[in-house]
Amino acid sequence: MVSRALNLKPIHSNYFYDVYGNFEYEISAAYEAGIIRGISQRKFAPHRAITREQMAVILHRAYNLLHKTDYQTFITAPYKDHRQIHFKKEVNGIYELGIMTGTHEGAFRPKKNSTRAQAAKVVWLLVAGVHCGDGG
Repeated sequence: MVSRALNLKPIHSNYFYDVYGNFEYEISAAYEAGIIRGISQRKFAPHRAITREQMAVILHRAYNLLHKTDYQTFITAPYKDHRQIHFKKEVNGIYELGIMTGTHEGAFRPKKNSTRAQAAKVVWLLVAGVHCGDGG
């Protein structure tokens, strides 16, 4: 989804032995761009669910690629479950950018799997240029 949204094109393909068919093009493009990684050097696990914090990492990398930056934040998102977040830099940055804002209860739920609807929304916010820091 991110590969298509950013119009990424791969130079090579077949980086992972478990990726083929419709997924190979998009996954190869995102891998070459540094947006995603496999679960090992040669395995991607394309049918495995993605957690909310993994999605934040992908969005953070995609934002950096899209805006040709290395976005840094010095805030800590006010999530009740902030101690459970492993990828704090990325989650805090994506929060500050307004791309992922957590639940109504004030939690992020980093280990919870993302839904397709959540993924579609945050990718749209990424390419729509939502950015709290510059008013955009």
